[in-house]
Amino acid sequence: MMRNVFAWTLFVGYCGLLTALSSMSHIPVRMPDVHLVDKVVHTLAFGGLAVLALAVSHTSMSRWGPRAHALFAWLFTSTFGVIDEFHQRTVPGRAFELLDMVADALGATIVVGVYYGFATRRRGRVEA
Repeated sequence: MMRNVFAWTLFVGYCGLLTALSSMSHIPVRMPDVHLVDKVVHTLAFGGLAVLALAVSHTSMSRWGPRAHALFAWLFTSTFGVIDEFHQRTVPGRAFELLDMVADALGATIVVGVYYGFATRRRGRVEA
């Protein structure tokens, strides 16, 4: 029970943090004006969200297999990234960027791919 509460608290809090940062016209952290750095930050941030989505799915939906956990985490994280970009269109000083959505989905894909690879190897088979 406490694992569920802890996982959900981290998950919801992290979603709130990403939304709060996305709502700011200017992020209060100095970053180099290098386009690639922004994409790496997106990939890492949404990779973190995918980790938490996997944790939530494991604590709340324990009867699911690795494929279902991976699919949930990837779909949630990627969808959150798309919604985040559309939300940024309404924030002064921010803009919608297709490459940000790609970076968000890439972060989810990396985390989910590593998870699925280890989970299926640990079970000794790849689920069809």
